[in-house]
Amino acid sequence: MTADGKPFYGGTYFPPKDRGGRPGFVRVLMQIAAAYAADEKEVQTNADTLAAHLESKLEGRVGTQSTQLGAPQLIDVVAHYKRVADRE
Repeated sequence: MTADGKPFYGGTYFPPKDRGGRPGFVRVLMQIAAAYAADEKEVQTNADTLAAHLESKLEGRVGTQSTQLGAPQLIDVVAHYKRVADRE
């Protein structure tokens, strides 16, 4: 995230160390730090673009119908991620 809290990079899972063709978390952090140091303005541009994209996807719309998430759906989602989360 940028200093003002905007995400500019994301992923679903980074193992602790490089494995299975996936970069380890430390490698990802080093690459992000290098990108930020090399061109902070580009990182901010990416953050703005990503934020706009996420906002458009998270408006709560599926097709042309509005979708409201209620407590039952959120409870199910939290339960799912508790089961599959990497505790390390």
